[in-house]
Amino acid sequence: MREAYSVGAKATQVQETLTGYRLSLVATLACLALALLAMVDFRRGFLFTGATDFGRYVLSTPSFRFSPWHLLMLGIGLAGFVSSLRRLQRCEAELRGEKLEGVTRWLAAGLFGLLVVDLFTYRGVPTVRAALAGIAAGALFL
Repeated sequence: MREAYSVGAKATQVQETLTGYRLSLVATLACLALALLAMVDFRRGFLFTGATDFGRYVLSTPSFRFSPWHLLMLGIGLAGFVSSLRRLQRCEAELRGEKLEGVTRWLAAGLFGLLVVDLFTYRGVPTVRAALAGIAAGALFL
């Protein structure tokens, strides 16, 4: 009887750790998405175009547009990313021997999805601006 309780308690603990691991992966991807969004906006300048005072772009050149919010976004994204990675390491130490291939596939798909969205956002912003300005897409080197 005691052994059955021990096995059941261990299975419950593994399941809880696996749930925490999955949540940490989601948090890692969300923080990475925030950092990528800050970098794309720094280069293309589309988030804070209508903002006033603190949110506006304080430095704008043909190469980049800087807003103080970029520093906050990068800071939160990177701090959350590092903290999530530490949590993942702790969970992996507890899950030694468990198979994590399915979780790894979800992580790979999430990273791929983030990079594809980042690419289309980076290339799409100047295309939309050119279309709104009435300039033919082939006339500019985007």
